[in-house]
Amino acid sequence: MPEQNANAPTVPVLPQQGRGLIGLFAQHKVAANMLMAMMILSGIVALKLLNIQFFPSADPTIVTVTTVWGGASTEDIESALTTPLEQRLRNVEDIKQITSTSVSGLSAITLELDSGADLLLSMDRIQREVDGFSNMPQDAEDTVIKSGGHFETVARLLLSGDVALGELRSLAYRFEEGLLARGIDRIEFAGLPSEDILITLEPDQLRELGLSLNQVAERIRKVSQDQPAGLVGKDDGTRELRSLGKRRDPAAFANIPVVSHHQ
Repeated sequence: MPEQNANAPTVPVLPQQGRGLIGLFAQHKVAANMLMAMMILSGIVALKLLNIQFFPSADPTIVTVTTVWGGASTEDIESALTTPLEQRLRNVEDIKQITSTSVSGLSAITLELDSGADLLLSMDRIQREVDGFSNMPQDAEDTVIKSGGHFETVARLLLSGDVALGELRSLAYRFEEGLLARGIDRIEFAGLPSEDILITLEPDQLRELGLSLNQVAERIRKVSQDQPAGLVGKDDGTRELRSLGKRRDPAAFANIPVVSHHQ
């Protein structure tokens, strides 16, 4: 056998290149750079198209004003209720759009508030305009005002104890007054039975004062409600002040004046 030359050069044998994606990028380095550039560009475009808001937009706040007048025709509802009420409600601030519907026995007015409008303040203004409508038909039911605004639940309180229901009710009302005074917008009660307060009036006194039951009832309804008392602060620190005048017990209704001094 011939002798091998120890000084002969050796030729390295390279492994066969892979045929997958890694092998493709190993052979074509420009393709890897182009793919990376496309991924970065796609990420930038997607970021610009992504809807990001510090304060997310909310659905518009809707307030409905409905009045039931049983037996009235559509024409009477339109002329006696819907049109005059709609004209009064146009004086309310922060109203973006008003739509109304009149059908037999029912008047429905829908108010869309401006974005950022104070719901409670707008509700109070709407209530005052409705209360100031003096030509309400006598046999029409009380106008119902409801809001479709979004309220977020922040807490739940459970009251229980081995005491009479009246004491728990009184305690719940005290909690309500305290929370409203501290800026809570809305409080709902669950599991508390409804309570009716009966107010009796002497017919002789009504005749002497020249008042009807409806006039006294309207006076009581206007007096027994919370009223806005303005705003304090500015920007994000704005707080609404409210006078808590809603009556909760029979003794509170005893001192409601039904006749002013100048009458």
